[in-house]
Amino acid sequence: MEIASFAAGPVNIELGQSSTLAWHATAATSCEAQGAWSGPRAVAGNESVTPDTVGQHVYTLMCTDGSTTINQSVTVEVTEATAPVQQISILSFAPTPPSIAPGASTTLN
Repeated sequence: MEIASFAAGPVNIELGQSSTLAWHATAATSCEAQGAWSGPRAVAGNESVTPDTVGQHVYTLMCTDGSTTINQSVTVEVTEATAPVQQISILSFAPTPPSIAPGASTTLN
């Protein structure tokens, strides 16, 4: 029996984003989630997780065939969400009045 694969993608996310855990255990009769998730899981599957705090979140999968138990872990790193970059647009830019005599002034709007 082995956990043939257990991975998270992506492993680096911002707060509020999700990562997908995917796993496959060969010759296992049951699996259980531990750590940042919990409860019984199928011997193969995938699950989306959305951690609610900044930091490292360790997801552990423990599988058994009835006589042997093995586990494997993956870590998802969550950082603060970055503020979106605002785009600034100049809708108009014109002098008032549009033409002037030498030495006179204008206002840029």
